[in-house]
Amino acid sequence: MVTCKETCAAIIALHKNGFTGKDIVATKIAPKSTIYRIIKNFKERGSILVKKASGRPRKSSKRQDHLLKRIQLRDRRATSAELAQEWQQAGVSASARTVRRRLLEDGLVSRRAAKKPLLSKKNIRDRLIFCKKYGEWTAEDWGKVIFSDEASFRLFGASGKRLVRRRKGILLCIRCGSSPWQRRTPESALDLYTWLEYENSKDSNIVASALQHYFTTVARDVLHQCQGLRLFSDSCYGQNKNINVLSMLFALHSQLYPQLNITYFFPIRGHSFLPADRVFGRIEQDIQKQTTILLPEEYNNILQKHGTVY
Repeated sequence: MVTCKETCAAIIALHKNGFTGKDIVATKIAPKSTIYRIIKNFKERGSILVKKASGRPRKSSKRQDHLLKRIQLRDRRATSAELAQEWQQAGVSASARTVRRRLLEDGLVSRRAAKKPLLSKKNIRDRLIFCKKYGEWTAEDWGKVIFSDEASFRLFGASGKRLVRRRKGILLCIRCGSSPWQRRTPESALDLYTWLEYENSKDSNIVASALQHYFTTVARDVLHQCQGLRLFSDSCYGQNKNINVLSMLFALHSQLYPQLNITYFFPIRGHSFLPADRVFGRIEQDIQKQTTILLPEEYNNILQKHGTVY
């Protein structure tokens, strides 16, 4: 039973003036059990204020909270729902909201992943070697270079921002990092080869086929007049740096362009970005602006803003 402060104050005032519990009950100011409880609490605490309740017991101990923190620090990209499932395997049945509260208590807040840290000493050394090797190339030399790359574009999926948990003041963390964003520059003319996921996979055969089509149709007249062909692509063994692409280049040289001196360059992995990467970033932005995409032709309409689509 809840008793108002005025009633409690009146009961205590009578008690201080020498009235016994029986005398106060006779006044019928409150039920008998309530009167004796108020007098007992006043004797024990010296106040009529209601003692604050302890609240609902915590579902986890300090040891279990420490385990949750270790699980989260092992994979900073794990969501609260995933952490709740892994925590449950350790014997703690808690919701994703409880997981977030425990992490907040330890200062682990969900933030957008920071950009990649600065270049390492090895990256700096390798880039310097590359620059010294090709530093004397003119604009005409670079104009004869063909850059190739590949990318997947999805309307749904985890292609957007990535969230990680970190404490305040911790920004650049190798475990938390994401790819750096390059300064935007106008791209030159591009040729984009597209196919749907159910038509082909993104393997070396399809990449070699796309390059062969370009060399034998789009750039056929130009290559007949050239003495050299320089190719730049990333060092991905699954798409570019493999026997299938090299075999296609050997066949191209022996059957169609015997005068060509073909040079294939693979820039430093990890921190090298080709001109195609800039275009892929812009295409990704245009796709994310669309609320719904229902037909493949809608993708082509976006791609046609950035180059010629095949």
